Amino acid sequence: MSRFAPVCPIRILRQLEPASSGDYHLLLAHDVAANAAEYRQWFGQHRNMTVIMDNSVIELGNAVDLSVIKAACDIVEVTTIVLPDVLLNGKATVDSCSKALETWPGEFAPYLGDSYENGRRKRGFMYVPQGKTLAEFGSAAQALAEHPDINFWGIPRNLVAQIGTRRDATDLCFALNPNRRIHLLGFSDNIPDDVICARDRRVEGIDSAVPLRCRDPITFNSDPGPRGTWWEDVEYSPQMDNNISVYRKWIRR
Repeated sequence: MSRFAPVCPIRILRQLEPASSGDYHLLLAHDVAANAAEYRQWFGQHRNMTVIMDNSVIELGNAVDLSVIKAACDIVEVTTIVLPDVLLNGKATVDSCSKALETWPGEFAPYLGDSYENGRRKRGFMYVPQGKTLAEFGSAAQALAEHPDINFWGIPRNLVAQIGTRRDATDLCFALNPNRRIHLLGFSDNIPDDVICARDRRVEGIDSAVPLRCRDPITFNSDPGPRGTWWEDVEYSPQMDNNISVYRKWIRR
């Protein structure tokens, strides 16, 4: 079954039903660093999880620096750290991630180690190729397809607005290196495509705040609108648990 990572403030994650919070998470490095005590307490009580530490590029416009990610990794045990991609720019993403990979494996060795599971690297870095076309995305993916410290492909939601779907990007990433896990970063504006792509057996999971932001039952036409100050102002609602349950049923395979 494809896995869903609910993206929300830690105060909301703590109020979700255990079946809703789950064991698959994508965390925003800047938010973890800013709310250290709450994250340390909750994740200290919940072990053996897949935890992807995101670089917050969508939320902040640029990836956070090394010090912020290291601070976040001191708080929560991670399995994967997202490399510093550059939105919609394949070449800049390759350059940025290549530079990071010169030092990050050493910097994060205490957090990631060198373990393998079923022939796959269990802990490592997520590489998110970028591009405005499928060809640009594919070229960016190819550039770091064989790097041994990368254990996840990340396929960004902004690609859907450019080429209409993430299905072809999934095919390309799997063709280039089938030994990496694949994660879909966020919901796009095309929920049906998000569902179809998340149901792909090669895809490990998908993350989003959308099911939690929808005040009504989630549908394929749901549009919660701009996030605005949702992160700062949101309060828990049982509809969050209901929507997460519905979405998980959609992507069950």
